[in-house]
Amino acid sequence: MTKDANIITGWRIRDGAAVYLGADRTWVTDPQKAIRLGSEKLDEELTWARSPTVELEIVDPYSMVLTDTGLGGRKIRETIRAVGPTVRPDLQRPSSVNLNDLRKDI
Repeated sequence: MTKDANIITGWRIRDGAAVYLGADRTWVTDPQKAIRLGSEKLDEELTWARSPTVELEIVDPYSMVLTDTGLGGRKIRETIRAVGPTVRPDLQRPSSVNLNDLRKDI
């Protein structure tokens, strides 16, 4: 078993989109493009994501645990964030987003 990894997620203020921390501290809407963080980098990146400068762009950043089987404890909140609204299927993002595929070795 490989060690667990984390991704950081939040909401973009300008349009309410669920976003994930990507390479070079950019925010991406595709969870597949989120950077995987080990525990040694997680605190540093989460502190940055919660900084006053980023707060002007992103709301409520927090980490999500990834395990060998996908998101740890897979909450319905995480599924909705990754796939889209449950009451408007026409607004859902492409079904190619599979939360179990988010896990990659770090």
